[in-house]
Amino acid sequence: MVRPATDSVGLTRCGALPSVTPARYGPSCLGVRTARRPETASSGALQLRPPTALRHASQHIRCRGLVSPDIIAQPFVIANSAVCIPWLMMVLAPKWSITQKVFKSEWSMIVPGLVFAYFFVAAAFIETSSPIELLQKVKFLFIDAIADPEKMREFLSSGPGYAAQDWIHLIAWDLIGGRWIYLDGLDKKVPTWHSLLITFGGGPLGLLVHFVTRSLSQKQQD
Repeated sequence: MVRPATDSVGLTRCGALPSVTPARYGPSCLGVRTARRPETASSGALQLRPPTALRHASQHIRCRGLVSPDIIAQPFVIANSAVCIPWLMMVLAPKWSITQKVFKSEWSMIVPGLVFAYFFVAAAFIETSSPIELLQKVKFLFIDAIADPEKMREFLSSGPGYAAQDWIHLIAWDLIGGRWIYLDGLDKKVPTWHSLLITFGGGPLGLLVHFVTRSLSQKQQD
């Protein structure tokens, strides 16, 4: 069952939500029920401020970003779930004609790129309120944060948009790397299921394992 976009759960593949609740988005901006806040009515009685949701247009004004984080919440769940399908095809059915047709097509690289492009642009609109602020964040990322792991961690965890696009960045490149391993294994008749599993969980480590496997297999053939 998919959790609402405002839940905080861990970042894992195959259907997770971003685990970041940015400090600058107050509780009312996230659409959660907040503590009672007294407001004086004309009668002098205390009233409760009703909870609001990000989908309300009035809430967009209170949030610093240009658009609501809702534009990445559901796509994030879908992307993390859908990415499991090509991995299962490569690992469990490498010789299936449909698997080979899918991954021999350049669209198997274009689609992950387009998905990341969506999250990249969406993050910019969610986390910034003006072009000037966007340029300031870019400057901070490539000048300050790139030289300090702690600042980089703070930057990536400062908002759901940054966390989501960074995670999609990782799984997109892992899938593209896995595609190359799969096709190389077909071409050289080398088993790749173990390399693909490691790539799915460890990225470049799977590529190293594939090179070792390919080298050992070629020696045995010689």
